[in-house]
Amino acid sequence: MSGSKAPDFDAYGLLRATHSHVSAPLRSVLDMCHWHIAPWHHHYVAHKQKKLRTIFQYATSYYTTRFLLSQSAFSTI
Repeated sequence: MSGSKAPDFDAYGLLRATHSHVSAPLRSVLDMCHWHIAPWHHHYVAHKQKKLRTIFQYATSYYTTRFLLSQSAFSTI
């Protein structure tokens, strides 16, 4: 409450806190994560996905080629 008798609601009907519940050192760590770590997270995820996709494509093409070149692939026809 901000000293008035009525609750302090904003335009969306949400109750606003008049003071922060996060301490200053924790706030600085959270800000550092937000501004320095989070922007690079999608690059890391995209790199890992590309690497896994490349490994999967190599493995499937390798084993498909081995199967098609083997004698058992044509014995079922």
